[in-house]
Amino acid sequence: MSQQNSEKQLGELIFINGGFLGLLRRLFSIGRKSEVSLAQFALLLALLTWLPVAILSLIESSQNTSEPITFAEDFFVHVRFLVVLPFLIIIIKPVSASFALFIENTEQLIDDAQKDEYQKLCDQIQRMLGSSLPDIIFLSLIYLLTFINWDDMNILGSNRDYLVLEGDHITPAGWYYLLVSSPLLQLVFIRWLWRWVVWSYTTYRVTKLKLQMDPLHADQMAGLVYVNLTPLSFSFILIAPSAVLSSLIGMNIVYNDAAITEYALQIIAYVLILPIILYSPLLLYSPLLVKARTFGIVKFGDLIREHDKLYANKWLSDTKPHREDDLLGSADHSSLADINGSYQSIQDITTIPISLKMITSSVLLNLLPYIPLIFTYYSASELFKLLITNVFGS
Repeated sequence: MSQQNSEKQLGELIFINGGFLGLLRRLFSIGRKSEVSLAQFALLLALLTWLPVAILSLIESSQNTSEPITFAEDFFVHVRFLVVLPFLIIIIKPVSASFALFIENTEQLIDDAQKDEYQKLCDQIQRMLGSSLPDIIFLSLIYLLTFINWDDMNILGSNRDYLVLEGDHITPAGWYYLLVSSPLLQLVFIRWLWRWVVWSYTTYRVTKLKLQMDPLHADQMAGLVYVNLTPLSFSFILIAPSAVLSSLIGMNIVYNDAAITEYALQIIAYVLILPIILYSPLLLYSPLLVKARTFGIVKFGDLIREHDKLYANKWLSDTKPHREDDLLGSADHSSLADINGSYQSIQDITTIPISLKMITSSVLLNLLPYIPLIFTYYSASELFKLLITNVFGS
């Protein structure tokens, strides 16, 4: 793959203009000299999903004075459309850039005989990411499941009178929420899931190619530690569903007298399990690491054995005495230490290609949206006193 192709590939992977979101972006750009930026696109999507619901709810509220939860009080909706949705758009650039770097770094490991096959894989990835077919399938499923599970829809029992009146009569704001706002947010979520699936598929295909592994690499993963950067960047996506779940739990705490302790196990499971799933495709590299470690131990072991034999013949043989000035400062001894140290790095190669530091960072990122819930159980002053007590004692 030429340098020019690599740069083109990196540029195209920054943002894929295919699918329904690409169509919306182009519609928002009509009449402009240039395409709207990601930040502008994120803001426009937030307004498209939130503002009509806000306006219609105000019209409905003038006719209805018995709202258990008003639109202004419904921070679950505000978090979904004013925080989560734009956030999922803004992070497209850094996550896609990480994906592109994965493609570029992997190219350097591909055997020359399989460069063309790798290029075909990269072209396939472009088509998969830019295809409109997944959006058509996803939107069809979203609307189909909405009407199949009509009686079980969350908003029907949500006490949000600006969406649903007594007798399950859906308001204009409710219809817009069901048919436009919620499906658009769900589509963005699913498109991110699709990107992760594409990356997982790419990982699978890459592990089937002949990679030039480096058993002596200092990362103790035969040069593969970089593959952790992509799931690490995908970890920012986990913040979005965590924020939605956190806001939903917050609603139950504020309006239904629930306690955060009731959700402790669910939160812990979610925070721990999702990062594990996120990094799980990297386990496909384990057989390659086992092979690289075995190859290094065998081949480098033979080299050390030959080196040690030459060293022993020169320095340990009784028939070849050495003067002190020969012994002091000889490079042979440094060579012995260096080659044995290199062999130790081969023995330390891990067969699980998942960086503990990076997956821990992903867990902490996933935990962030739940921190505000702590203040529903403790006040700020109580948390401060608890911290002082545990650090300094009392």
